[in-house]
Amino acid sequence: MYTDKLNRDIVKTLYWDKKYNIQEISKEIGVSFWSLYSFMNKNNIPRRASTEVNYLVSSYKPKFKIKKNLDA
Repeated sequence: MYTDKLNRDIVKTLYWDKKYNIQEISKEIGVSFWSLYSFMNKNNIPRRASTEVNYLVSSYKPKFKIKKNLDA
């Protein structure tokens, strides 16, 4: 397995402090998504709530702006 690449503290820091998602962490460390997912479950690293995930995803999306002068 990839236990030499996976460190609980590093994964926890990337996921919670730096707000990386599991896919980004797996690319950064060089392990598969499912290996990292199972590692997080086995090491009791909690996943984000769906509301927090929605907030993080929406922060990347472009925002629209309402025009102040509609004649222009």
